[in-house]
Amino acid sequence: MPKSAGMRLFTCVRKFLSRGVPLLKTWEQLVVEEVIAETTPRSYISPLEEDASFVRTIRTAAQELSFGVLRPSVQDIVSKRKAVNKNVGEAATLDTLKQEEMLSHLRTFGPYEIAAYLDRESVGEMGQALLTKYLIQILPQFGVNPSRPTQELATELLSNPRNRAVRALVRNDMYQTWDFARRNRTDFRPCVPDDSYHVANASYCQVFVTEDRDGQTEAAKHAMPDLEVLIYPREQAGLARWLLQSLDPFIAEQRLRPIAPVLPDPDPSDCKAQ
Repeated sequence: MPKSAGMRLFTCVRKFLSRGVPLLKTWEQLVVEEVIAETTPRSYISPLEEDASFVRTIRTAAQELSFGVLRPSVQDIVSKRKAVNKNVGEAATLDTLKQEEMLSHLRTFGPYEIAAYLDRESVGEMGQALLTKYLIQILPQFGVNPSRPTQELATELLSNPRNRAVRALVRNDMYQTWDFARRNRTDFRPCVPDDSYHVANASYCQVFVTEDRDGQTEAAKHAMPDLEVLIYPREQAGLARWLLQSLDPFIAEQRLRPIAPVLPDPDPSDCKAQ
């Protein structure tokens, strides 16, 4: 993305944040929320970021980026993120290529059959084993030490439909592996780690917006079948105006709360994404 386009995009983000649009927690935080709700007397899940200091930091960063200011610390975060994505993609490729029997099995499912397969297997033994691996990695990072065995916890989490983060995480991984198998790929596309991150982060959203240059729409729909996906056309002048207009039908049908009062006035000159 050219610097000028990035500045316009962050100007739009800055306006959203300044009008009180909330931040969502990351998928890792949401998984922890679900674990706590499942294993302690606290029964609710809070998907919105509640750390006021962190929210202020994000708002400040968005403001600086909207003016083209890229602090070394932010550049370092971006560089580390790219390195992590590369390592994740390479590790996933090596692990997947070792499982020839699984890949052969996945190739037997066509595009119209994969949804039923995910519905069945994502909450079965395969999904439970996959989630167990994630829990072993994530929970210690947040200082969470469940009293029950991790495998048992994974089974319990996936059996409860309210646990949207763990279900989306597992379904997305399984969908990406199926896509890998059916295309007879020898490596995961470079965009897959980032796509998977964004999809998992949207597990508590009602609408997911993407430019969909690389199949992110299908990944999101298969990870969360009830998620509405909107594809932003690059030639569209104003992101904010387009977004408000696209959400109007959902608001009219009472599938979304009215949000116009807290969104910025659409300004095509500020919010054009190219």
